[in-house]
Amino acid sequence: MLSQLGISSILLAIIIGSYVVKKKGSLNKRQWQLLIGLLVLITVVNSVYIWVVLPSKSLFNYLITNIVLGVLGVGVVFLINQVDELVIDHKSRLGKQIAFLIISFVLLIGASVGYDIYSKKQVYGTLNLVAGTDTPELDKQDTPVTIPPKTVRNKMKKSMNQFENQQYYNLGNLQVQKVNDEVVYIAPLEFKGFWRWLKGGASEGYLKMSATDVYAQPEPVKTDMTYIPSAYFFKDVERKIYFATATYKSIGEPQLEIADDGHAYYVQTLYKPRGISENPNYRKMKIAVLDTVNGKVEVYDLEDVPSFIEAPISPEMASEMNSVYGKYENGWLNSRMAKKGVKLATENGTEDDVTPIFNEKGEMLYFTDFTSPSSSDDSAIGYSFINARTGEITYYSKKNMMDSEGLINLVDLVFPEKKLEGNMPLLYNIDGVPTWVVSMLDKNGIFKKIAYVNATDSDILAMEDTVDKTLQTYRLKLGEKKTNVSATSEVKEVEVSGKVARMTAPMMTTEATIIKFVLDDGVVYIVNENDYEVAGFLEKGDQVTFVAKMVDDQVQGYVEKFTIEGFEVK
Repeated sequence: MLSQLGISSILLAIIIGSYVVKKKGSLNKRQWQLLIGLLVLITVVNSVYIWVVLPSKSLFNYLITNIVLGVLGVGVVFLINQVDELVIDHKSRLGKQIAFLIISFVLLIGASVGYDIYSKKQVYGTLNLVAGTDTPELDKQDTPVTIPPKTVRNKMKKSMNQFENQQYYNLGNLQVQKVNDEVVYIAPLEFKGFWRWLKGGASEGYLKMSATDVYAQPEPVKTDMTYIPSAYFFKDVERKIYFATATYKSIGEPQLEIADDGHAYYVQTLYKPRGISENPNYRKMKIAVLDTVNGKVEVYDLEDVPSFIEAPISPEMASEMNSVYGKYENGWLNSRMAKKGVKLATENGTEDDVTPIFNEKGEMLYFTDFTSPSSSDDSAIGYSFINARTGEITYYSKKNMMDSEGLINLVDLVFPEKKLEGNMPLLYNIDGVPTWVVSMLDKNGIFKKIAYVNATDSDILAMEDTVDKTLQTYRLKLGEKKTNVSATSEVKEVEVSGKVARMTAPMMTTEATIIKFVLDDGVVYIVNENDYEVAGFLEKGDQVTFVAKMVDDQVQGYVEKFTIEGFEVK
């Protein structure tokens, strides 16, 4: 805090110091008392301002603060002269000084705005861009979507009574991450106010819940956390990090991250402002990591952040990066006038307009889709994934693809009588087809259904109670429209025969009755009993013959022309 006070008071010190030197220190007692009293008052007010507001640590902000304090310094000199017994005309000099400072203030504002506009393209140039080829493939063993945060919060709030003094707390911000290779949601217990913090001293811990299992329940993790956002007197995370990070500016709120041993840390994204603007240099980001037990703050370069931290880059920073990427490739003026190449990020993300997901490598990504700046265009023109650890932006350009806004409007009308609302739209590559995956919630935020929608053909839509049922129904509809499947992968029809080694019980969806079976080749095949009644009598050891659609040696959709050797249904 002393450094902030010192840097912001340079002009004030120069004005007061020059006055005292000019007077050769020959001030009377009343003048000294007034001078010291006013300087103490200004310092106290400035300290309170810094403590409460936590102003930006940018060159522009320091210049503005110096000018404001400089005006106060001129006022101090004027008041000191008023108690001098000698009659001296200082009014004309005072007016010139104040006029000079006001003109400097206006010019500085103008210069900052001008530099901000000029530097937009340079800021774009600091983005770490990676060429995109295709959307991430789903792992066969994984569900393609996490549980919406609204559902998680509802469950966690009901589980806070598992802590001894749950009446002290509110549920803090949710953070999705991996702990011991499991994707989970984390939310800390935050104090409701000053008196409860004074009584409790330290938060009792946090809640953890699976981010992929809709039937999971929150687990309490009881570990004292002294340094948290809702603490006071230099034990609140934001101020602790602010005063420990020199001249770096923060963006977004500190996020809770959990190490595999359960120890809790808060992570803050920092950057160095460019010149006299608040614009960041995305290649010079820093990450502050605060230990919730001892309050120690470590500052890392992005590439040196501890491995347990999934998201050193905050959702707010990712959203800013998307905005800069979409608007300023050709500069600020183009973004306002011709708008060549301009694309706008949508606002349907779960965290500051972006949605966190994990890819097949276990890396956390921020997803968002982009649409045209034309108000009459409701189709997506592409989408991006931002790596939450490296800051790499991968953009995928797509044509004739429905955007997330149109998607939400579509799925909300599927069951109007149930008043379900689409939440957390994500785009995946399912069997070579770009597919929207949407969680459907009721008015209380309770998960009810999951929807899969073909991003280029909204007629191919599946909505069921579980991910597995929805995926099977969606593949059935994909198989019925060969043109949509072959748009991205070549489909081959292969005649298959063999003995059934394993099979599942029938699974009913709104579109089909599904039976999965495995032959001696170990490949999983799917038959729809609604199409082939004989499939309902399938048993282990039966010899079967059918035609399977294959994409890159993987079964696509449902089998056709299914028969059981020696068995018929009349």
